[in-house]
Amino acid sequence: MSKNLFKTYDEKFYEYNIPGSLRSAKIFFNIIKDRYKFDSVVDFGCGRGTWLKAALEIGATTVHGYDGPWNEGKLID
Repeated sequence: MSKNLFKTYDEKFYEYNIPGSLRSAKIFFNIIKDRYKFDSVVDFGCGRGTWLKAALEIGATTVHGYDGPWNEGKLID
């Protein structure tokens, strides 16, 4: 694994990107929720789980997120 990935995805990276990512996810799920009925979501490359959190807020009951070791399994509340 390249050490550069660990430097790219540091705490500052996530702190900066989480608010915008969560906003985008909420907009996206609100647009598609009436067209596509879903109760589960999987996100490959989920980062801190902003899209999973938005999916739960829209009504998904099961979410799974997968990311690399640089994320250390940390998720937003």
